[in-house]
Amino acid sequence: MKRKIALILAAVFVVALGFAYMASQSAEADDVYTQTYQFLIEKGFTPVQASGIMATIKINSNFDPTATAPNDLGYGLFQWVGIRMERLEEFAARIGEPVDSTETQLLFMMEELDTYWGEAHEAWGMSNFLKAETPREAAQIFYEEYTRPGHGNMEMVGTFAEEFYEQYATY
Repeated sequence: MKRKIALILAAVFVVALGFAYMASQSAEADDVYTQTYQFLIEKGFTPVQASGIMATIKINSNFDPTATAPNDLGYGLFQWVGIRMERLEEFAARIGEPVDSTETQLLFMMEELDTYWGEAHEAWGMSNFLKAETPREAAQIFYEEYTRPGHGNMEMVGTFAEEFYEQYATY
């Protein structure tokens, strides 16, 4: 009987630990989402645009700045590759911050938008992104034009954007 009680208590403890871990993971994700949203709003993006960018991050890396694509073909929040990855590394070194930092990668995204894409809005659809009226539209444009995945789930990125907008637009 004592053994049964001990096993039941152990099982309850393991389940409680699992719930505590899941709650901490959820709270950590909420912190990253909130910080990212605040960063984007502070940089001048509208709630629609911020939600679209966040959906792109979610679908590319699930907000993990160390995420790598299969076969190491992409890295970070936006799965940078090639010259864009080299520029990210140079940017991180220049500002003296780690390349695997969420803030570093968001700052680099801003630099890319301002420096490399700023002069050629139309070449990648920046003006369409800035005119997007819904989170879904903003997400689909940003995902397709900024990250240029070559494939992807446009429906899912739109859904993520709507969820972020619903959660943070009135924040």
